[in-house]
Amino acid sequence: VETQQHYLPMASAMTNSRNKGLRFELQVAHLIDDELGIKLYRDLEQTRTADHGDLISSDPSWPFVIECKRYAKGYLPKDDWWQQVCTASKLVRKIPILVYKFDRLPIRVRVPISFVQLLKGEHDWRYYTDMDFPTFCYLAREQLA
Repeated sequence: VETQQHYLPMASAMTNSRNKGLRFELQVAHLIDDELGIKLYRDLEQTRTADHGDLISSDPSWPFVIECKRYAKGYLPKDDWWQQVCTASKLVRKIPILVYKFDRLPIRVRVPISFVQLLKGEHDWRYYTDMDFPTFCYLAREQLA
């Protein structure tokens, strides 16, 4: 009985964190639709195969791979979050975008510095910058124009 008491809360916590992540992915998809008029969908392959972003577009010209992370504590994203989206981006030759949020803090977005400079060509993803969501949307509109 003691083991069951410890096991059940952990299973519940795991389910809650998955649901929290799913809700955040859907929130980001809705925000991008509202701001940019682009419909994004959850990439269901992300649950079966490594190296996939969270959100994709049915439009092949959509230039981004988006990874979404939602955590309770912290204020800076983990390095492996950025590496994860960069790996997925390289496979499909798109720009990595990390959208993250910690409790009681606004949504932030990490992009490669070349995206901010709106440079074309090769990207050196070792260099990046973080910004708020409205700034990302402004720069994305410029990139899509």
